Amino acid sequence: MLRIACLTVVATFLIHFSAQGQHTRTLNTAARVSYLTEEEKQMIYEINLVRSQPQEYLNILKPYLKRAEAELEIYGPGEVRYSVETTYMQQNGKLSVYKVDT
Repeated sequence: MLRIACLTVVATFLIHFSAQGQHTRTLNTAARVSYLTEEEKQMIYEINLVRSQPQEYLNILKPYLKRAEAELEIYGPGEVRYSVETTYMQQNGKLSVYKVDT
């Protein structure tokens, strides 16, 4: 469901910004690389849009944030909590774990 929501947001932004012509095309810096997936290319494009037109991007994002806040108010945060855990090896050979609870 999160993936569908993300793709919907990306599609909305692409449609909105496509009217801005050549400037928008120059932001699509990853369009011709072969080592990225289409989703990764779209993410780079979105990052470039945010960096080049932050206020315009925020204006598009605000309705989605309001809807998410309203749904949180109605349904609550839910019972499921997630943790993000990444394991990595330090240079001295000691194994370390970084954990973020959400």
